[in-house]
Amino acid sequence: MNHVTDVSETGGDAQVLTETAGGLISRPLLHDEPLAAYLDDGEESQYVLRNKKRGVRIERPAGTEAVTPDGRYSTLALVSDVRVLFVVGGQSGDRAISVALSDLVDVRTDDGMLGGTLVLDTVDDERYRFPCRGDIDHVADYLDAAVGVWARAEKLVDRAQEQHERLTEAFESGDIDVVLAAVDDATGTLDRAREEADALASAKARISERAAAVESDLRELERRAHAEQAEQLRERAHVRWDDGEYELAFDHLDDAAAAYEAAMAIDAGRPSDELLERRGETLESERERLADAPVDKADQAAEVAAASDDPGAAIDWWETALDRYETALSLDWGREDRRFNGDPERIRAELVRAAESLVEAYCDLAREHIEAGDDALGSEPETAATAYGFAAEAVEEGASVARERAPDAIDEVAAVREALEECREDLPETVDAFGTEVDGGPTMGDGVRPIDDPGDRTDRERSDAGSHETVDDRTVIDPDTEGDGNAVDGRTVVDPDAGGDTGVDDRTVIVPGTERSSDDTSDSREGSDGDQGWITDAEAVDPGAFVALVAEAFRAAGWSATVCKTDLDYQYDLLVEAGGPVDLTVGFWVLPPGTTEIVEAPRVGRIAASLEWTDEADASVLCSAVPLSTAARERAAERGLKVLDPDGLAGLFDRHDIRADWD
Repeated sequence: MNHVTDVSETGGDAQVLTETAGGLISRPLLHDEPLAAYLDDGEESQYVLRNKKRGVRIERPAGTEAVTPDGRYSTLALVSDVRVLFVVGGQSGDRAISVALSDLVDVRTDDGMLGGTLVLDTVDDERYRFPCRGDIDHVADYLDAAVGVWARAEKLVDRAQEQHERLTEAFESGDIDVVLAAVDDATGTLDRAREEADALASAKARISERAAAVESDLRELERRAHAEQAEQLRERAHVRWDDGEYELAFDHLDDAAAAYEAAMAIDAGRPSDELLERRGETLESERERLADAPVDKADQAAEVAAASDDPGAAIDWWETALDRYETALSLDWGREDRRFNGDPERIRAELVRAAESLVEAYCDLAREHIEAGDDALGSEPETAATAYGFAAEAVEEGASVARERAPDAIDEVAAVREALEECREDLPETVDAFGTEVDGGPTMGDGVRPIDDPGDRTDRERSDAGSHETVDDRTVIDPDTEGDGNAVDGRTVVDPDAGGDTGVDDRTVIVPGTERSSDDTSDSREGSDGDQGWITDAEAVDPGAFVALVAEAFRAAGWSATVCKTDLDYQYDLLVEAGGPVDLTVGFWVLPPGTTEIVEAPRVGRIAASLEWTDEADASVLCSAVPLSTAARERAAERGLKVLDPDGLAGLFDRHDIRADWD
């Protein structure tokens, strides 16, 4: 027998594969059975190498082992497209040692005096040496190429397996987009592994089997990811739906339906087809409900508005109905395939009806205020003027809606306005009209619409909130604040650092900040030049910055202050809050310098009267940079309105180091 035999062309019928001896007159090769008996199904043999007595040498980290034949037997090395099989003959039986090509990391030949040696290195740090006198270079070349095929293909499958593990972690963490974006890359890695293995039939079969298992796991993960993405999109749709963003909600539901379809298209076991079908049916039902939702919600608001006996609540609901009908009419604008239900002509008709009803509700509210003013006219003309002012506000709001949306309702608004003007003619000469003083005070301008029923607080709070600008919310307390005041409805604002009992029942209204005592000559302002740049006269402050200056002073005293952008007597200018066992809120009416020469009693009366229409504040204070007449002070005392006059304001600014040029 030759030392090296190429059996790639003769196949499994070669004599060296089918017999245990080397010919009729040759010595036996193996004791038990021929090499062909060791071949697996589909395994293709390429070369057979032989040495007589030198056997195979195995070098391991723990030591070296030499496996040699005994008697007249030899050692054979079968090189196939799957492995290198060493079979060492012996009198007591043959010994077979198999080394998979996928485990090899290096193949080479070493030349020697008596021929060459085939050297194989494995991933387990083992080295196999097989001496052979034949030409083994082409055998090494074949093995090197085959090992490269196996190594690249196996490495790609391993990489895909690792990608699957990482994507599984991402899925469990909720990163569905990451999974769906990367799963195709993992399957592409498997495709490259199959392409690498095509050069070897046995490698192709083995790699295809491994790749199929990994791909099955990837497909199941992808199916689960699509299903989970659909659920996430449904949740987003419901959030948008609740917020009234119907088109975005429908977009999310459409995307969810596409995700379910994508999941169904993937051949995998989880989630089951039955579960996905049920979810798809539920989704379709939700899409149908969403298609009806805009008009249904608008109709609902209109029904509630029509059933309300309270004009303030009716106004809120009719405004809501208007907004909802407008939304319903604008949906899917320009789309050929409309997704939302509702006849556009019917929606337009409902818009007109809602607008006319809104005007009617404003007129009803104005009539209620007129009636309240008539009731108070004889005994409390300031209260009557306030009520008529609120009525005027309602009339103007109704007129604005009528001009823009309901021209047929203009006559009703005109009738209510005429009735209001007749009532205002009965006001005393000292009370001209709400927001207008005979002494040259400010004229009523645009402001929020007051509501006289506690049930209407939602609308008023929404209007007030829209006009507020938060200045700060500091919690630093001024321990030296002093002052006097009166309890308001049994609840009062108290100096946070005041000593003694701070129970609610005996607390007093304290305005933070007092003037320095006459014997206090110290100046705590570091780097200051006496009083230069500091406020000593409240009437000298820029009127445009005055409210902000007052807010800054209260902030410095440890209160939180919110500025309200308004120029109306019935709307407070500043809300100040103090924490404590019971949180209390004080409304401040602030009269900047130049408002008028002197504040007279009618104006104080109107401010006090407006307290009946304001629920936000527990107490009220008039901060005036303008002097008050004696009658105005008496009126304030009668109506429980605390006054912080120009001297008190100057002390407030001085005590808290508020500069005149404060910005």
